Amino acid sequence: MNDSPLALLGGEPAVTAAGPHFAWPPIEDVDRRAVAAQMETAVSIPDRSGVVADLEDALASYLCVRHVVTTCTGTAALHSMYAAAGIGPGDEVSSRR
Repeated sequence: MNDSPLALLGGEPAVTAAGPHFAWPPIEDVDRRAVAAQMETAVSIPDRSGVVADLEDALASYLCVRHVVTTCTGTAALHSMYAAAGIGPGDEVSSRR
């Protein structure tokens, strides 16, 4: 017998309904329609147009900045940042402030 009130440690569970209890991100019908419509237009967008431009413009407005560039990976984001900052071979990057 465990004296812990925590369900994790053998106590009585507060939620007895079968899961999952929460899903992220919340996907609604408007999201499904937008994805389906984009797939009819193009799956890969090689330039700043359509939904990519809309997303970047919305993010720039939300973040109160002039420019936003979306990338496909974190590595691509770092490469873009290095190029924008003029960092090149032989330059030293330090985390010291």
